[in-house]
Order: sequence, then structure tokens, then C-alpha cells
Amino acid sequence: MAKVLVFEQGKEPYTKEVNCLEDEQEIVGGLITAIYPVDVEYDSDSVCLIGNDESKLLNLEPIALLRDEDGQVYDCLNGTFFLTRCNDDGDAIDVTDDDIRTFTEWWRTHKIDKGSRIYNVCKKYVHDNFLK
Repeated sequence: MAKVLVFEQGKEPYTKEVNCLEDEQEIVGGLITAIYPVDVEYDSDSVCLIGNDESKLLNLEPIALLRDEDGQVYDCLNGTFFLTRCNDDGDAIDVTDDDIRTFTEWWRTHKIDKGSRIYNVCKKYVHDNFLK
């Protein structure tokens, strides 16, 4: 069992326990993929975001921005995702209190509010590049 930090549209991040791959897939609503945010000064070798691998093809809502080392937006995360830590074998383990603080702050500057200008830009990008 591992404690993860879940990010959903319109909600503050919250912790949840996961026991298996099926629990992780239930959170994101399908197949999972790992995302490594590069604009967070953090131990990225053992921390990653897990999202839906088909989020753009499924036209899930954009909920967070991904930025490069210079702060420039290079993509958006679509659909619910979660933060986890991984051990050396790649298994999910508990996020720490420091992880929760760091990524809750990250969420405040990266979340996309539904109906905002950037939300609409991301929706159009997904439509034009993944749904045609």
C-alpha cells in the first residue's frame, strides 16, 4: 500500500492509498504513464506524476501546465493525475510530507482553471493535434 497525492480539476490536492495497478488506473481513468516535471527543484529520480496515457486522445480536461527549466509552457496535463514516489524496483511508495508541501505549492502555480483563457487554448491544442 502506498500513499499518493491526487490532483483533480477544481479541487485541492488530497492523499489517497493505492494498493495495486488497478487502483492507480482507477484514479487516472485508464492506462497510466509517468510524467517527470522539470521545473521543480526536486529529487526527480524517485518522484513522478502518474497520468492517463491516452488523456489527450480521450479529450480529458486540461488541468495543469508543464513548464521547462526556463518556465516556458511546453505541454498540459489532461485528466486527473497523482504524485508518487518509487523505490529502486519501480514500485510506488508513500509520498512524504515534504513532497505534499512542495507539490501542493507547485499545483497553485500550474493548475488550469476551467473556463480560463489557458484552459481554452489547451482544449483547442488537443482538438487540433489529437482529435482530427
